[in-house]
Amino acid sequence: AVVSTQSTGSFNTFNTTIITNNLRTYKTMILPKAVKLSFSKLPPNWSYLKVSVITPVNLDITDIEFKSAIMQSLLVHHGKVGSLSHVDVLKITSMSKCRSDYYSCHVILRVARQQKQHVWSALTLINTFQGSRCAINV
Repeated sequence: AVVSTQSTGSFNTFNTTIITNNLRTYKTMILPKAVKLSFSKLPPNWSYLKVSVITPVNLDITDIEFKSAIMQSLLVHHGKVGSLSHVDVLKITSMSKCRSDYYSCHVILRVARQQKQHVWSALTLINTFQGSRCAINV
């Protein structure tokens, strides 16, 4: 939200621009000068992680398989509480050759802010994917 203020006499005019889904909504409030508005900045509910997957074999990674591997790692390393973490796979790039004998791809994840540390540690502890050794960098 973008807030701009105009002062006219004993009143303040607050123009608020709210952008949602690329649509702009304009709201105007006229309040007496004695009324003060306070805007609290709450932290976002989501964190986004960019993950690199490096393997010696050219794999075809799907979002369902990758999310399943994350959830399995969360269950093994953090128990039932960790397996309740919310993880969304937003985008997976195709595998490309990064060195002479290694392939890599990038994955963008959306995780709940409170569970970011659990997901991060579970990701770094994954060492095999689809039966092939791999390294995951966050």
